[in-house]
Amino acid sequence: VDSKGRGRGTGALLVNAAIAEARQRGCMEIGLYAREHNVPFYEKLGFVYTGPEMRQSL
Repeated sequence: VDSKGRGRGTGALLVNAAIAEARQRGCMEIGLYAREHNVPFYEKLGFVYTGPEMRQSL
């Protein structure tokens, strides 16, 4: 969310809409990559921090 729109619940609305869509499509789990300073935001929405992820581009 753009800095001008932060703190108004827009991010939570977007994430919750994505979660609802995933549930509707039969998904059992949803995951994401977040910057460390955003972890508390996602934890408030029910996500559980499981540690850093590693990837390699091929």
